[in-house]
Amino acid sequence: MRPPYRKRNRTAFLLGLLVGVLCWYLDPGQLARRAAALIAAGEAAGAAVSPSVLAVAAAGLLAAVGTAFLLRRRGRSSPAAGPAAPPPRPGSKEAGTPGDLCAALVQNLHDFVCLQDGEGRWIQANRAALAVFGLEGVEWRGKTSAELSKAAGCPVPVFLTCHDLHESAWAAGRPVRQEQVVPQSSGGPKAFEVTKIPLFRPDGTRRGLVVHGRDITRQKLAERLLAYANERFLTLAENLDAEIYVADMKTYEVLFANRKVRNRLGDITGQTCWKVFQKGRSGPCDFCTNDRLLTPDGKPAGVVAWESNKAVTGAWHECRDFAIRWTDGRLVRIQVAVDVTDRKALERERQQLIFQLQQALAEAKSLAQDHNPDPF
Repeated sequence: MRPPYRKRNRTAFLLGLLVGVLCWYLDPGQLARRAAALIAAGEAAGAAVSPSVLAVAAAGLLAAVGTAFLLRRRGRSSPAAGPAAPPPRPGSKEAGTPGDLCAALVQNLHDFVCLQDGEGRWIQANRAALAVFGLEGVEWRGKTSAELSKAAGCPVPVFLTCHDLHESAWAAGRPVRQEQVVPQSSGGPKAFEVTKIPLFRPDGTRRGLVVHGRDITRQKLAERLLAYANERFLTLAENLDAEIYVADMKTYEVLFANRKVRNRLGDITGQTCWKVFQKGRSGPCDFCTNDRLLTPDGKPAGVVAWESNKAVTGAWHECRDFAIRWTDGRLVRIQVAVDVTDRKALERERQQLIFQLQQALAEAKSLAQDHNPDPF
């Protein structure tokens, strides 16, 4: 039977070896440094080094030696030898460690990412950043934006503007988000939403600045087209011979009212529609068409035609209600109401005239029967 301490030593060695392999995958020298620190601490305290600690140290050294051997076979330098080679492509055999995967991810982002030191010198930049600022094929490491403006494909004012925006982030002392337009050597300018994150040392001095830019060119174009379409709608609504208003379908807030509505009721923007158009109500109208304007899945369903009598003015309107997405994305109800009060008056007069004619015909028939009784 083996002594129990030998069994414990073997278990500790196997556990240490397992931890060493894991740490080799994450960080080649991490376990070796940890083992050395533990041994040094034990010796300083005058205590004997336990077999488990020796096992951890041995596993760490094994991991470090194995990592160095693999790095040498792949033709890569060790971390202490200087800057690493360009990150491998995702999916390749070389992209094995989390650091490599992270570098590959940043390099292949559509957004541009760059890192500057506290003096404004470029330290790291991904491919998108080099393409945006025209730095492809340019020696950019360790240079400031002012120095790069002389050799880059972007105009000098762009780099000067970048410098001013960077200073605003440093002054704020927190992440700052801004929009920036960057001219391109080929094609039109691009718009970016740029986030700048200043990093400080414990003593408060500048350590570095992380800059992330997201291309929002298409988004800005869509916003301009939407604003143009909205302007056309407002122009048309202002000049139609109908009362038109727009109300939020959830809050019933009036978002827009055209000239004919304002002439009748004043500026009602921001007020509640059922309070403005009706009297003495404590809630939405019973005849509100909101529930008929949307499909079961919440999409606009089409036009609903109906007649309305505005209690505030006593006028009759022939209404056309429909739902659309407003400029901010929320669902709204648009009502186009044509004043048919005069037509309603004419219809009442016509109905009264028809009724009077029917009565006169009935009386005439009765008189005729009285003077000419039926002989049969």
